[in-house]
Amino acid sequence: MIRYIKGYVNMNALQNIYIRILTPITNKTQKVSESARNAVVFVCMLLILSTGLIRFADMRLEWGFSISETIWVTLIGGLVLIATVFSVKGRLQVLKCNLAIFIFFVAFNILIIISGFHHFIGDGIRPFSIVLLVFFIPFYFVWSNREDFQTLFRMIATAMASAGLVFIVIGMIVFPLALGGRYTGLTSNPNSIGGIAAVVLICGMYLLFTDKKLLAGLGIVTTLISFFTLFLSNSRTGMLMALFAIIICVIHLIHVFREDKEKGKEILRRVLLIVGIIAVALVFFIVVISVNSMQGSNLITRFFQGFGTASAESNAYYIINRILSGRLAIWDTYIQHLNLIGNDATYLPVYLKGIMSTAHNGVIDIAYRSGIPAGITYLGFLILSIIISARRFFSDKTEQCLLVSIAVSGFVVYGLLEPVIPMTLFSAAVLYFLVLSPLFFQMSSDKSK
Repeated sequence: MIRYIKGYVNMNALQNIYIRILTPITNKTQKVSESARNAVVFVCMLLILSTGLIRFADMRLEWGFSISETIWVTLIGGLVLIATVFSVKGRLQVLKCNLAIFIFFVAFNILIIISGFHHFIGDGIRPFSIVLLVFFIPFYFVWSNREDFQTLFRMIATAMASAGLVFIVIGMIVFPLALGGRYTGLTSNPNSIGGIAAVVLICGMYLLFTDKKLLAGLGIVTTLISFFTLFLSNSRTGMLMALFAIIICVIHLIHVFREDKEKGKEILRRVLLIVGIIAVALVFFIVVISVNSMQGSNLITRFFQGFGTASAESNAYYIINRILSGRLAIWDTYIQHLNLIGNDATYLPVYLKGIMSTAHNGVIDIAYRSGIPAGITYLGFLILSIIISARRFFSDKTEQCLLVSIAVSGFVVYGLLEPVIPMTLFSAAVLYFLVLSPLFFQMSSDKSK
């Protein structure tokens, strides 16, 4: 199995099916100019990444959308299909596929689909697995054929940064910050807005590394606003996502300096500008809340409250559970109900937490709803995505590998500590699945190896 993590195998039959279906359609779409086709793909990415944000805003503002989860999933599937058709450039060819990640990807989705026919696993979960298998794999195949991940990832990052920026700014206007509490924005939940801000921050930091000044400018603005939103939300999960992304970006910046000092200096100037603005703003913020209201100190100290309270406990379980805001108790409750075929998606009573509708952990949630085999294969898929993205990051050292690495690390962190079902609601999950193309099929840089 290990050799398949490093190498690729032929899967001609499946890819030939994609080629036969797509070729007659793309022969017509390719008559459209490349810039127009790219514009269509960008709009699709923007709409896909905006769906979750729109739904959060609907729940907070009570717009009254009566759209089911299945319809949202179908919309995303249709947009991915349109993006796939307009992404084709030139003649499609059979590529080598990473068999290990492909098997785990197909396995966990098929197990979810099967369990969804057996019992109720939650709205839209089974349809999304169908969309992942039917529409996302051809999307990965087409962009691996096109071998222009830089264009795709710049479109994805720009779309997420733009949509997230609008979402955050509207939230600040409609629901201004109140001292003494955690900021929730348009989500009504500080961890939710923190997770969104972390994803927007990830895309903003990625844009800092582009050679396009307009995109870099968007990256600077997005990074600043998303950072302060994350800070005000006091979401420890979001902060952990941001920390991993920052570490990966620093490593990449060091590589850029080694390869191109002038480019490295330009990126460093952007980073120092952001750091300077953040430092001044934080000092100003601390001074203002200290003078005007002692309640504001809650915003700074809340992050460490779990640690301080937990230190008074003698039992290690309760210490860790307190630090993780009761998540150990939630995980323990759901794990006790695991079986081979899964359970109906119902509420479970959790000690000291009340009634919970989710395990606050994607792996446990899938294992609870669709059975232990589904949870194991999903966990295997996550592990493989980490290994392969890390290997590409340190071997290829390209701009596109940067986004894959920070998106994968962000989703894994978020998915281990927060609800990710339904996945179409959470930006970290949608971004994760959109950037996986390089992990499934061989890239041009591998052909000479």
